[in-house]
Amino acid sequence: MRAVAAARKTLPALTLAFVAMGLAVVLPPALARAAPASSLRELFAQLGACLKQPADMPSGEITLRFSLRRDGALVGRPHISFARVSGDDVQRQAALAAVAAALDRCLPAQMTDSLGGAVAGRPLTLRLISHPPDREI
Repeated sequence: MRAVAAARKTLPALTLAFVAMGLAVVLPPALARAAPASSLRELFAQLGACLKQPADMPSGEITLRFSLRRDGALVGRPHISFARVSGDDVQRQAALAAVAAALDRCLPAQMTDSLGGAVAGRPLTLRLISHPPDREI
């Protein structure tokens, strides 16, 4: 996943919606990384602050499913369980690769031992919704 570093461009107009173990949280992307997360809400805030939208990301939605180890590292590879991205095949593949690379860059997650024990090995779902800014005519 680190091989797609060329696709790492950023644009702050990303809305993130996270769903984990039945808990849905909508977070702004401007939250700063702080102390280790001690709750799911704090964990997703940490991920939301780290993830950035690629500059050439077309509008759409991507849902990732992944698991973390007790220390916050990724278990295996994230699975893209849903993707609806506008544009041609090249743009879609670049968007999917950029999202996977961004998640890879944000991990390992910083979390307390108790949260690490609670989420270790459990599936987490991350839903990314992209709405590029309107262009002026």
